[in-house]
Amino acid sequence: MLFLKNTKIDRIFTSPGFLLALSSCLWLFAFRDFLTSRLALAGDAAVYYEHIKYFLDNISRGVYPMWEPTRADGVPEEFFLRRIGSFNPLFFVILLLNKAGLPYTHAYLMFLGFYYLLGMSGFYLLAKRIFHSTGKHKTDKHAFLHGRIEDASRSKKKGELSGDARPAFVAYILLMFSSLGTRLFDSYILLVFVPMVWFFYFLVAFSQQQDRKHALGLTFSLMILVITYIPFYFVTIFLCFLLSFCLLYPCRLKSFLADTGSFIWKNKVLFFVCVCLLVLSLLPGVLFFLDSKTGEVVLPSRQMGTTGESSLAMTIDRATAGGLNESFLAQRLFVDQSGFQLGDFYIPLFFYFVLLAGAFVSIKKRFFFWGVWGGVLFVISFTDATPFYKFLYTHISYFKYFRNLEFFLWWLILPLSSLFCAEQLHLLLERVPETKTGKTGFLCLLFVVCCLALMFLRDQGGALASSYLVVGLSFVFFAFHFFGNNFVRRYGLLLLLVLVTAHPLEVYYHLSKNANVYKGPKQYRYQEKTPFLNMPVPAHANILPGETVVPEEDLRPASKRVFDAYIGTHWYVFLINYMPRNILDAYVSRKFLVYDQVFWLKEDQVSLKKLQQSFARNLNLAFVSLGGRSLEDVSRLSREGKQGAYAKIITKGSSGVQVLDFDINQVKAKTNFDTQKLLVYNDNFHKDWRVFIDGKETDLWRTNVAFKGVFVPAGEHVVHFRFGLPWRYFLNWFLLILFFGTFFFLITFYVRKTERIV
Repeated sequence: MLFLKNTKIDRIFTSPGFLLALSSCLWLFAFRDFLTSRLALAGDAAVYYEHIKYFLDNISRGVYPMWEPTRADGVPEEFFLRRIGSFNPLFFVILLLNKAGLPYTHAYLMFLGFYYLLGMSGFYLLAKRIFHSTGKHKTDKHAFLHGRIEDASRSKKKGELSGDARPAFVAYILLMFSSLGTRLFDSYILLVFVPMVWFFYFLVAFSQQQDRKHALGLTFSLMILVITYIPFYFVTIFLCFLLSFCLLYPCRLKSFLADTGSFIWKNKVLFFVCVCLLVLSLLPGVLFFLDSKTGEVVLPSRQMGTTGESSLAMTIDRATAGGLNESFLAQRLFVDQSGFQLGDFYIPLFFYFVLLAGAFVSIKKRFFFWGVWGGVLFVISFTDATPFYKFLYTHISYFKYFRNLEFFLWWLILPLSSLFCAEQLHLLLERVPETKTGKTGFLCLLFVVCCLALMFLRDQGGALASSYLVVGLSFVFFAFHFFGNNFVRRYGLLLLLVLVTAHPLEVYYHLSKNANVYKGPKQYRYQEKTPFLNMPVPAHANILPGETVVPEEDLRPASKRVFDAYIGTHWYVFLINYMPRNILDAYVSRKFLVYDQVFWLKEDQVSLKKLQQSFARNLNLAFVSLGGRSLEDVSRLSREGKQGAYAKIITKGSSGVQVLDFDINQVKAKTNFDTQKLLVYNDNFHKDWRVFIDGKETDLWRTNVAFKGVFVPAGEHVVHFRFGLPWRYFLNWFLLILFFGTFFFLITFYVRKTERIV
């Protein structure tokens, strides 16, 4: 064949770079409708899109967002910043693309694709390290997960992939074309998977070669993992890893620890820097957890029935939501995949063929290691279906703070399955019988496997056409391989790429047909118009003097309703539970109100009837919490006599209050009153809000149950509401710069001292 004689083409089509690029292009093509925004993000993916956009929009204007006034009428932003891991420097790829002229939605989707491929690259390099057999690393004998493969391919002709590249590439394409990639568009799995896979890459690399660049990479990966409020997924995965490794490789662990101790002794400064980086990275999470114990912010849908100190804690019934159940796998693995949707579990069909055929090859020790590691997490994923999870929930406190344990399937069990299948395939391909009779017998065995697979597909009904194609071509591939066809041997990985991707590409086609179409900017928050950039002072009052928001006969206290807020301040959630929503919404749309009359409340006293009437009629009566003070302490603030029946609603044309400056963390206004007034800013009260009059801090009062009020003297003054203490802003900006610096230093370190491992 002339094609085989062209050595230049031969080198191209067998080079790792070409195969990696080709597989990436196939994946991008399969998800083009999602990545070009023709199809919409769903579930948590849409929510995380909004969080990241809110963060980047504010950062691009020099504001580190610590408050979100447009969600539940004002909540601290820290909860959402911890969810996304706001210090991740790679998020700024989105900002750069957006500033270059790309619409934000397209820039974000491009980032998703890039970030996924970055994670897949890390997995390929990790697999290369795991299957590495050249023994050129000085501490190779102590390598984590390291097992030697007797590789007959060392004697093959120049241009063919080395033996350790073959199983690594197969593991890579199996994982890339599994359901892991589909979860980009309906969950936050990607934000945990990418740093986690790079963490394990750097861990394995460090175990093989105690090098400073690997230590720094390990540190940076950990930094990214711990800045989320739910690092508990990774903590659980890593603890199970340690448990499994200690059970099966105690001697290697001892040697690794000895080598690591020697490395630390020789690199004391680097070790100290890495420890400092990790401690600083933990600070936002620790502070957030401490804040959650104050009760200022609640998460009603998570907290129902809990008695814990933290607002993040959940009951065991709530924590087990999102776990596996008995029918989970059967519903997703063996169904008509023309109905495939986001969230369905899937691994390429070729995996099952190798699993069956690989039953006739030897079992290695690390298979048991992977089985124990993945098996423990698999059992945990079933949550209340087994007593094991109840024990963990009761005795390990952090299990009370996270749920959706089915995600372990995608984060660990899928990658481990891909590694297992890749090595089984490698061993299967290397098991070439020496005699023709032996080859024929082995192929007959594979033929039986193929027949059983075809019968199974037929009996299931609704199998895709590519299913039969994969089974048939798999047998042809093995037949040509065992009988020494040079084309199949030389271009084996290219052919395997076809075998692995044939079925997923058809499954992804049906996924695109079943997904929701993008309906434009209104589908996501913060699109096109950005309401958080300007103070939404109304142009006109939404109520005239003497009017009510609802008919008079409806002005009665509402009975407690089901929680309808995911997150909110404590007192705001109280209001939405007891206050008719139309009255509350109309009231908070009046961002500034000016009162003369004050009704002082003790903390446990709220007159819902009077409060409802005041809101509905805009009465000149504000309800102010004493905040632990006595009436004598606040007597100087009380006023005698009425100054009008109705509160003054501040609109854009009002002369009494004019907004001078606003961002999501602060608002500054100029006031000019003839007498002392109570100025109410209808944004939720929180202990970290402070208020200044002419630069001097004064008391901020919780007013009308959930909002902010300040007594302003007569005359012209500047009132400044500001959220958060200055040191928190400094810490956040410092950490952002620190993460950028560490990332660029790591990249520079690797560029200068990299070794070829592809």
